[in-house]
This record gives sequence, C-alpha cells and structure tokens, in this order.
Amino acid sequence: MLQADYVVTESVQMRSAPLYDAVVVTGELAGKGGTVKVRKNGEGGQLFAPQASSPLINTAGAASERGRNILSDRGEQALIELALPLFPQPQRAGEVGRMLPLDLVEVLAADVLGTVSAPPRASRCAPRMQRWSWSRASHWRGTTPMRTDMRGQFKELVSSSPRLIATVTAHNGDGTSSLTTYDGAQMRALGQPDLPIPYNVWVRNGCLLEAAPNLPLVEVAV
Repeated sequence: MLQADYVVTESVQMRSAPLYDAVVVTGELAGKGGTVKVRKNGEGGQLFAPQASSPLINTAGAASERGRNILSDRGEQALIELALPLFPQPQRAGEVGRMLPLDLVEVLAADVLGTVSAPPRASRCAPRMQRWSWSRASHWRGTTPMRTDMRGQFKELVSSSPRLIATVTAHNGDGTSSLTTYDGAQMRALGQPDLPIPYNVWVRNGCLLEAAPNLPLVEVAV
C-alpha cells in the first residue's frame, strides 16, 4: 500500500480498447496442443480479437490463459503515472521501495484519482541531485482484469502483420485459394500448395506461407 502523501506528481492518460469477447488461440506444433476458441464468460462470443499462436501453447490451459489475457485488454482504461521518492533501506512504516511489474499496488486516498489498485506496467528510476532518487510507476486502471503476459505484449509491439491459421476450402483459377478462419471469416490469399483440400495453412499479408497442423478444436469460456 502506498500513501498518497508520498506521491510527488501524477498524470492520467485515457485509453479505449475494443470490446472483444472472443479470440482464437492455437499451438504451432503438429500433435501438440490444440486450437482453442476462447469466449468471455457471459457474452455472445461474436467480436473476435486477432488470432494468437505460439509453439508454447501445447495445452488447453495455456491457450485459455493466453485468451484470458487478450480479452482482458478491453474497454475504458486509465494509464496512471506516479512519481515518488525511492526510499533507502531500511524503510520505515509507510515507506515503499521500487515497484515492479506484476506487483499489486494500492494508492490510498489520492486527492484526484481516488483509491487506485492496479499492477504496474512499467517502472523506472530518475536520479536527481537531491537526497532521494525518484521512482516512477505506470499503472493501467480499467473495467476488466489486467493482462499479465508482458512478453506477449512486447511481441505485439515489435511484430509485423500477424500470422493466421485458416483452412483452405478451394483453389481458384487466378492462383489464389479460398480460406475460412476459425472465427468464421472468409478470405482469399495468394498461393496453392499441392495438398488435398481441405487443409490448414498459415497466412500472412494475403499470402499462404506453409501448411499448418490440424489440431483438435476446443471451446472454452473465461
């Protein structure tokens, strides 16, 4: 818990994310894991977030957790940045040390923001020519549970167009293939692998990349 009296400065940046209520999460290795349709519990499961895939998704539980993180990043959110002294050890009652990502921090009786409970998204130190250094912590406060997969969020920032898994349903005369994704979308992509229809493929930027594993389909609610 952090007493608001220790907060030197605070800022708020508002953000609105789409209200996705479903996502397809799939493994990438043949014979391991599955393709999982993750739906937000109590909702229709009609608005799909972009697909997610990883060779580490080899159980339905891993896919469910990845889907829960994706579907938690939605709605109105506030990015709150706080600057406070970085107290040295040993600390007295009420003093806090550096707050790290995934710590749960509660700011008590803040004048402007009210009581805030959220895990930090980032933390940095800014040394100054004073008695104390300053620690800055950024927190997202929103209407849904926070995402906790920091590695996945970083990959989303640096990656290019996502790789999708889809099922080829027909080869067309213009060199393209007709595809159906696991969320029901239909599209065309360039390429016609010499495989018997139907078969699964990886697709990126409108081109077929390679054959994808045919993993069992599971539906879960989180």
